[in-house]
Amino acid sequence: MKSCSTCGELKDESSFQKRKASKDGLTSSCKSCLKERDARRYVQERERRTARHREYIKTPAGREAHSKAIERWRQANQVRRAAHIILGNAVRDGRVQPLPCLECGGKAEAHHPDYDRPLDVIWLCTTHHKETHRMREANQ
Repeated sequence: MKSCSTCGELKDESSFQKRKASKDGLTSSCKSCLKERDARRYVQERERRTARHREYIKTPAGREAHSKAIERWRQANQVRRAAHIILGNAVRDGRVQPLPCLECGGKAEAHHPDYDRPLDVIWLCTTHHKETHRMREANQ
């Protein structure tokens, strides 16, 4: 048993991550406290990371890396890309009308439950769209 330096609770050693630099070979904070800390830090540093990324893609090396990443995604996701293009053309031509988010009524983007049916979409805001994909990944 070990006490977490953040929450102060006495927990089993399996609740702590391994850390070779520590005397006991474990982190001083438990996994759940570290997870909360990392989540807060991610939100706080998002703006700085975004600004740094924008500067990086302005450099020749950054533009090249960005282009290569886009091309890798296109090669790995040809069916998804085709569905996006078909839907985009249909919206542009007025054959498909964008709707508000199915969940909250906010500004929405298209979610393809099945990429083989590119015009059969569910309209979700960014938040609910990401949530849908997270739930789908968790179930697989």
